[in-house]
Amino acid sequence: MKNIKIPRGKIYQTLTDQLFYLVKFIFCKNDEKKITLFKKKLIKNFKTKHCLFFPLARTAFYITLLSLKLPKKSKILMTPITIKPMLDIVKFLGLRPIFVDIEKDTLNINLNDLKKKINDQTKVILITHLFGIVPDMNKIIEILKKNKIFIIEDFSHSFNASFNKKKIGTFGDVGIYSMSSIKTLDTFGGAFLISKNSKIVNLVNIQQKKLIKGINNFEILKKIIINIVRNIATCSVIFNFFTFYILKITKFKKTDKSKMLGDRISNTFNQIPRKWLIKYTSLQAEVGLKKLKNLNNDDKKRIYLAKKLHKIFLKKKIQHAGAYLNKSKNVYWQFLIYRNNPFAFEKYLMKYGVDCTSTSLKFLPKEANYSKYHKLRKSKSIYEDGIFIPCHSYFSNSQIKKLLEVLEKKL
Repeated sequence: MKNIKIPRGKIYQTLTDQLFYLVKFIFCKNDEKKITLFKKKLIKNFKTKHCLFFPLARTAFYITLLSLKLPKKSKILMTPITIKPMLDIVKFLGLRPIFVDIEKDTLNINLNDLKKKINDQTKVILITHLFGIVPDMNKIIEILKKNKIFIIEDFSHSFNASFNKKKIGTFGDVGIYSMSSIKTLDTFGGAFLISKNSKIVNLVNIQQKKLIKGINNFEILKKIIINIVRNIATCSVIFNFFTFYILKITKFKKTDKSKMLGDRISNTFNQIPRKWLIKYTSLQAEVGLKKLKNLNNDDKKRIYLAKKLHKIFLKKKIQHAGAYLNKSKNVYWQFLIYRNNPFAFEKYLMKYGVDCTSTSLKFLPKEANYSKYHKLRKSKSIYEDGIFIPCHSYFSNSQIKKLLEVLEKKL
């Protein structure tokens, strides 16, 4: 057990599959039938009517907002922790971002703050469902529907999560999912949009056909190679005797907590990048079709581990995210706990072979120089004090045993 090290995460694909797709990428041609089949499977999975594919979740968000033809300076409500391009898109379109505070247990909207932020100029909300945790969606949706606000759900962390047996991503007008690296449904990039609203889907589809042109094989090849490298770096032998020590040296040289995938680029743009407007491919769809078959089993393994972690932190009175509502099905894409000094906590667990880290997402109010960001106290605390405990479906039994023993005995 002493030599077993626990990585912060792993890729939700096997190395064998990745190498197979790398070879296939070189020889295969685009086959629209596979894309159509994947679309049908997703529609059935979410019990919805429509599904559209995009190269990135941010592209789906951009084209959706573009399709709505909102008046300039319309207010777009946003939850404060997500990727920065979502904020950049809002500003690029001449719209006004308004941030709504979120709760530390559900990682989602604070109802009182939501009510305060709504006025006649409020047209749209982007709800980012963080880390696979589910709030009481009925209460949130009731307020938004009453005020006739268009609802976009980014459920990239919450595939198969549900509230009252209704899947996250289907409560709003549209749901957006990113199929990028380390997601549970990872297809070497890409994204999809789901909706029952035929009118908005038709409008989005018109804009999509205008804007999205051609396939960028280099981008897909790059993503396959990145996944292969990450998979090799976190396989047991390599991680135990090499990767872990590189991370340890790096971590002890830092003065702040580490990020899951490193720091994200903060550059803004004055036009939409070309790589945001490329087509989703049949190879990616083929990866998705195979991955869909195993997702339920992956979820069960991860939820099982999360429940073990929950018991330990409950016993030790360590605050952690997780609504634990009777009607909520959390899928725990990441398991978030709160520490007053997360950086010191990271280094402490590293001594016992556990690599923990924090989100690579941005705290958008600060990025936007939002004058009232300091009033978003709960969101700020989530961002600054939150730390991920490794929770993954592909951990071996010995890794899980080691992780649980360290947390039981060393905290």
